[in-house]
Amino acid sequence: MAQPRFQWILFDWGGTLMLEDGPEDVPISEIFCFMEIGERKESAQFWNTVISTLQASPRDLAMVGDSLEPDVIAPRRVGVFSVWFNQDNRQLVDPQGLPTIHRLRDLVPLLASEV
Repeated sequence: MAQPRFQWILFDWGGTLMLEDGPEDVPISEIFCFMEIGERKESAQFWNTVISTLQASPRDLAMVGDSLEPDVIAPRRVGVFSVWFNQDNRQLVDPQGLPTIHRLRDLVPLLASEV
């Protein structure tokens, strides 16, 4: 059986990234807020801080968010795999060939295919 590629999955929650890697009773192990980091999510410095804090490789991270530029395009610039959560197709823009899900339950199969 193949090992999962991603060690951490980051979710956007109102401009704050929640890091999911704990057991079910402790699902959030780290929070990255742009105000605390001092950089917007669109900046490479924000993502470099996240990567450095986790002592991770960008390849170990997956980002899931509903804002195309800060949540999907920006992390890709530093090598983080990212997925656009376009719930109910509420944003009618071309996702530029980026991985897109419309329901959270579609995330697991998508991440599994990236092994």
